Amino acid sequence: MTKQEFLDKLQAGLSGLTESDAQERLTFYSEMIDDRMEEGLAEEQAVARIGDVQTIIDNILAEIPQRAAENAAAEIEISAQDKEMPKKEQRKGMESWQILLLILGFPLWLPLLAAAFFVVISLIAVLWSMVGTLWGALFGTLAGVGLGVTLFGLFCIIAGNWVMGIALFGGGLACIGLAVFAFYGCIYATKGAAWLTKMTFVGIAKLFKRRRDA
Repeated sequence: MTKQEFLDKLQAGLSGLTESDAQERLTFYSEMIDDRMEEGLAEEQAVARIGDVQTIIDNILAEIPQRAAENAAAEIEISAQDKEMPKKEQRKGMESWQILLLILGFPLWLPLLAAAFFVVISLIAVLWSMVGTLWGALFGTLAGVGLGVTLFGLFCIIAGNWVMGIALFGGGLACIGLAVFAFYGCIYATKGAAWLTKMTFVGIAKLFKRRRDA
């Protein structure tokens, strides 16, 4: 049997299928025969390797009801999911009684919310005031006193008052050394305050987002 004879019989046996389904199978078996021929088989041998054409037709027609049932089941499942989706979306929204309570409680919860917000802002302001105090009162004072005393000690040494000059110079250097330690301490305090401020506002944002999604 030649390739064309095989395809003609296959097409006649699949006349009950849609044009696209029949053409898909014709193309499949045509390419399969071509592959066998490219491997070195003669046309008749390649067709014989494919199998009996009537058996192939029977197998294809037997698959049609099963595939149709699978497609129908898939369509039913998709339809059921589409119906459930609005219900899920409806659950995410606020119920009417929740909206009513929210409106009626507006004079109560708004001042409480504003008070809580200002308390948080006040605490953050106090935190940054403490950081500013560390920079000014600790680091600034030590650095200023250390520099001033060191310069005055040098002046005393130049003026000939060696004992007082050396004492003041040493004390000034000690203050400068403490100012260096205070500088790093203020740096860590600033980073800690910045992290705490960031986490506070992130927590507030997450709280409002959770309320909105509830």
